[in-house]
Amino acid sequence: MTGFIFPPVVTLDTEIIVKEASQLSGTLLSTKRYVVDGFIDMGSTQITVPQGGLTLCGQGFNITGLFSSNTSYTMFIDDGVFSGDLFLDNIDIRVDGTGSQVFDLDNAENSNALELDKVNFTRCKDLGLVDNYRQILMTGMGFVYFGASGVVKGLTIDGAMSGGMTILTSITLGQQSGVTLFQGGASLSIGGSLRSDMNALSIDDASVVFNFEAADFVNDSSFFLDSFRTNTSAAGAITGILASDRKAEFRNCIGIASTHKGGVWTVSSASTTTIATINTPVKMAGTTTYSILDHFTQSANNAIESLTTERITMDVTGSITVTGNNGDTIGILLRHWDDSASAYVNLTTTTATFTDTVGPMDPGAENVTVYANVIMDISDRIEVWLENQTGTDDITAAVGSRLNLSERPS
Repeated sequence: MTGFIFPPVVTLDTEIIVKEASQLSGTLLSTKRYVVDGFIDMGSTQITVPQGGLTLCGQGFNITGLFSSNTSYTMFIDDGVFSGDLFLDNIDIRVDGTGSQVFDLDNAENSNALELDKVNFTRCKDLGLVDNYRQILMTGMGFVYFGASGVVKGLTIDGAMSGGMTILTSITLGQQSGVTLFQGGASLSIGGSLRSDMNALSIDDASVVFNFEAADFVNDSSFFLDSFRTNTSAAGAITGILASDRKAEFRNCIGIASTHKGGVWTVSSASTTTIATINTPVKMAGTTTYSILDHFTQSANNAIESLTTERITMDVTGSITVTGNNGDTIGILLRHWDDSASAYVNLTTTTATFTDTVGPMDPGAENVTVYANVIMDISDRIEVWLENQTGTDDITAAVGSRLNLSERPS
């Protein structure tokens, strides 16, 4: 009887199995995939990301990782000129020495990417700096801090980022007071978008997940949070930019306000609209008070104006109470100022006739519901105009009349 012959272990020519820190030192090959076998203490050994890029992977959080407890240590660095693509997946990273950080990478605007898939950062003192990369993609991430770990801060993103940043299906756990997970540097300019659905329910009340300014984003609605969740008592989880800012769009979120594009005005002080000519619309007079303005602003009384470069389909609804002479038929017009054409567009005209049971000269009152939908661009606005279709009697809008603009559901 012959013995069982085991098949040979197959190693891909494009793989390098890494068992010790020295295998990740010096000049690394962009044409190979470095596969970490077990947990490796990097000590003071730094990983230089070559200009041609680096691919580094493990076999799962619990069985592979790179760690260092050295002080003033940085794990991933550039070559002094620029770093290329960096692809990390299925690995645990821990850099917990005093004054140490994970990244100090500068792509110098060479249109490369940092892509991390299923990477755990555990008890890292400082995630460091990523500068001038085209894009950052993170999926299945874990940002894990335990107890009073002395974490200083998370990741700083700086420089020109034409492609943007995406963080999906990721979680931050045990984030400590005073820690900011993601923040913008002094020269950050995101030309694409920043998009995330992070689970940040387990953070300290005084910690921050995203700290970006509106000036960090080139495009409107480009800071996009969808189904982002955070501790409802962590009021500062998102700082530097509000849901109402035109650079932000927050939807279906827990713990932070969502964006509701549009606004409301209410007549707070009535004023009579003078009608000089029959069947000739005049902008409705009266003082209007504004509220809930997201991506829109008050340009004047009775005018809600778009601030965003996006083309948005809006629903316009209102309840307008007007008074005038009994027997007059009036028209209430919703008008769209199309700024690109420098012209008004009539959206709808709703008519009503003043009726009163006392006498033909007594004033009548009518409550009129108005509705329209309209596509709006930047500097476009919506106004209410009035016309008398039977004479030249004046018309007054009553206090409490209301107009609402809201983005039409997709």
